[in-house]
Amino acid sequence: MLTDAQLYHFAVHGWVIQEDVFNSQECQTLKDALDRLHAEKVSTMVHKDTAHKDSDDIKNIDNMINFDQVFRDWIAHPKILPVLKQLIGTPPRFECCHAMIKLPHPERQEKRDELADPAKMGWHRGIRPKYGIVDANNHPFINTTFLNNCTYLTDVDNDDGGTMVLDGSHRIEAESWKEIFDPDMVRQVNVKAGSVMHFTEALIHTGVPILSEKIRYTMFYGFTPPWMQCWPGCSPTQEVIDASEGELKEILGARTGYMGQYGPE
Repeated sequence: MLTDAQLYHFAVHGWVIQEDVFNSQECQTLKDALDRLHAEKVSTMVHKDTAHKDSDDIKNIDNMINFDQVFRDWIAHPKILPVLKQLIGTPPRFECCHAMIKLPHPERQEKRDELADPAKMGWHRGIRPKYGIVDANNHPFINTTFLNNCTYLTDVDNDDGGTMVLDGSHRIEAESWKEIFDPDMVRQVNVKAGSVMHFTEALIHTGVPILSEKIRYTMFYGFTPPWMQCWPGCSPTQEVIDASEGELKEILGARTGYMGQYGPE
């Protein structure tokens, strides 16, 4: 569970870090599984219809919950599932998942300043604040209707491609990030391996090129209230749903529609 201080940070900034969720052995298990799935993607094209295509510096693995139990176990983790409920305010519904094995950018030497310029990043968000933020009667905490969770399986420092956000942008309506971009709002998240960054998709954020010599492993999971739909192309297979049990089975889609709501913690 997140503390009141963490919940308040999420309400004010649109993101919060949960540290020490996974130990080094668990991180390695997940990294090994991602390496294996990417190798299968390349050799058998089992992921050929998924959304993210590999680039010179990013190896993508989409919908990893459909290929390995270890990625479904992430959802039911005792340190994670209670936090999903806190931040969404309802029983969570799986929305999507995607992982990246990110390599040092091939032009990091000759174009370092350009690659590090926040004004040239790929800023985006998945939902507008008026649809994504639930703020009940000026309560100090909020819920979100679209929660993203980034799990860092490697340490991330200044040049290691940490997620960058426009701090507090989850409360600002705008058609484009360019309307509200302010260098003073830019925050880059540096974390230790095993940490999870929870953020609302109403928060404007971006990936960052790796300018060091490190390789970064990250996993992203999205969740919504149970009456919302999965992201197109991201649904768990019926076989995976049928093989799951209990609350995990419901989260993956065995039960949808209204299932109650929780009050602010």
